Amino acid sequence: MHSVPIARIAVLVLAGGLSLYLFLARLWKILFQSGHARAVAGYFVSNIGSRIGTFVWEVGLQAKVIRGRPAVGLAHALVFWGFCAFAVITLNHFAGAFGIPFLDRDSLAGAYVDSYYEYIYKTWRLLRDPELKAMWDPSLAAINRYLATTQNGGLWYGMADRVTGKITSTTVTLWDPYLVGLLAYAGDMDHAERSFAAWDTLWRENGLLPMGYDCATDRILNPRYYLNPELIEACYYMICLSKDPKYSADLRQYYSDIKRYCRNGTAYAHVEDVVTKRQSDAMSTFFVAETLKYLYLGFRRDPAYDFDHVVFSTEAHPFVIAHFDPARIRTGLGL
Repeated sequence: MHSVPIARIAVLVLAGGLSLYLFLARLWKILFQSGHARAVAGYFVSNIGSRIGTFVWEVGLQAKVIRGRPAVGLAHALVFWGFCAFAVITLNHFAGAFGIPFLDRDSLAGAYVDSYYEYIYKTWRLLRDPELKAMWDPSLAAINRYLATTQNGGLWYGMADRVTGKITSTTVTLWDPYLVGLLAYAGDMDHAERSFAAWDTLWRENGLLPMGYDCATDRILNPRYYLNPELIEACYYMICLSKDPKYSADLRQYYSDIKRYCRNGTAYAHVEDVVTKRQSDAMSTFFVAETLKYLYLGFRRDPAYDFDHVVFSTEAHPFVIAHFDPARIRTGLGL
């Protein structure tokens, strides 16, 4: 179980208490004035159920507004419902600070959050901002402590409950190997090598990577391969940072398999099933922009792109570290 810092709880309790006090003070004033208002002869509260139903229908569902002016009313309703949803999410954030979130508690380091982790570290490499490094170091430690799981002899990164830290899902996707390259780039070669070996085994067993895979049950959940670059990218980082020639051999194998199973008379195609190798009539643009680029870089090994001097974006656009002046950037941002 993750411990919640006492200082954080104290600040939240004080802020919440002050906010509640101000709200109740205002509410009490309104109730006091209402309670001492002049009575209206013959008035009494009745049909409570009907009144509640009317409130839900006209306010909650915005029926009266929509009925009166459909287009404008629907737009107004969507904004209102959006604020309601945002209020629930905000409450969940506050509850999470106390270690008791009531919405989705899954935490992961794969698809959907990959850019967050990737750019924390890469921006630190560019700008040397100590705040970014202070975010990255505990994040890396938490990823390896709570998300790493050994299944069927391989090291994988699944999902975990962000309160208890227990693994909740062993489903991985073909986008997740980006983390291998990031681990290697951050100097965690032990986890990078072990995780890469697991992904490499999965590729070789199928000739390509399936889009979804349960590493605990060794079962393909989504058999599609859409020419994705993530394992190719990871292999490039391993080639550059490990100096082990086996990774160059792996890259050649991946390229050979892509040509064998994805190439057609016109271009390269998505594969709808990595088992049957059935192709579809589509090719993602990122195949040219990313997958082929990392293949080229891996085969070319241009010294101009040494990781001590450049930082790659996700799409392998090189940013020269020497061209970034942290002090000037902070001034420009008003920091």
